[in-house]
Amino acid sequence: MINYNKIGRLTVESNESSDIIIDCDENTRYLSDCINKEDTVCGVFTVTENCTTCQLEYYNSCIACANSKVDYYYYGYCKNE
Repeated sequence: MINYNKIGRLTVESNESSDIIIDCDENTRYLSDCINKEDTVCGVFTVTENCTTCQLEYYNSCIACANSKVDYYYYGYCKNE
């Protein structure tokens, strides 16, 4: 099954959590209650000077979204795309 999230990114429904894309928004950028929670995510920057889609692994979603350059993330290690 194919789903579109709230801003139109295409995701494929799967049992793997790394297939779910989660946007960093004002509600997630300033969370402090999960800073020490270990749950590796891949933060994605969609526009930078060096690439059109850059990825960087973070300790958890709080740390990823605290970086204002991260547009969205998915759980697990970054995939080569």
